[in-house]
Amino acid sequence: MAVRIRMTRLGRTNRPFYRIGTYDARSPRDGRCLENLGWYNPIANNVDDQLKLNIQRVEHWISVGALPTPKVYFLLKKAGVRLHKEPVKKAEKKETPKVEKKAKAEAKAEVKAEVKNKKKVRTHNKKMKK
Repeated sequence: MAVRIRMTRLGRTNRPFYRIGTYDARSPRDGRCLENLGWYNPIANNVDDQLKLNIQRVEHWISVGALPTPKVYFLLKKAGVRLHKEPVKKAEKKETPKVEKKAKAEAKAEVKAEVKNKKKVRTHNKKMKK
């Protein structure tokens, strides 16, 4: 069973409040929680009141193999939790090949343009000599 450390949204409209917990990766966002690890209140005025975590339990779940979502990873890092691996974003995987392909295509286009320019110069020089 793949376990994720993620947030569940609570609170009312325009006043979000999140519970951080461990969930089966296949369960819905507001589905059944395996264990509550803390909470996050982004609207709190005091920075100390924004995040509350049971750090020992978080470290336990990470040592067992639970992966945090990118936002939770940021919050855990902010709280000072020891993290072994950084989560891999799916968007990063998709963007890197596109960037590499664009760079290769641009390099090929530059080479082709240089070859065409050299041919034009050669033919122009031949005409000038005659």
